[in-house]
Amino acid sequence: MEGGVGLRGALDWAKEKSVRDIFELSISLEVNSQDLYLKMERRVEGKKAKKVFEVLSENEKTHLERLNSFFEKSLREEE
Repeated sequence: MEGGVGLRGALDWAKEKSVRDIFELSISLEVNSQDLYLKMERRVEGKKAKKVFEVLSENEKTHLERLNSFFEKSLREEE
């Protein structure tokens, strides 16, 4: 899973957490992943290698945008 968190550990952790807590963790993991890919893109050499990390970073950005959208929607529904 994202950020080196194992699936079993994440599921166990989530059992006792609120939806808000789960969203916040998910968002932070996506941010960390995107940051890692951006750093890797800057450090690797070669156009193809840079492109791989650019694409991965863009995917994480898309995940982050979707998570934020769902999170905001869930907050509105709680009101």
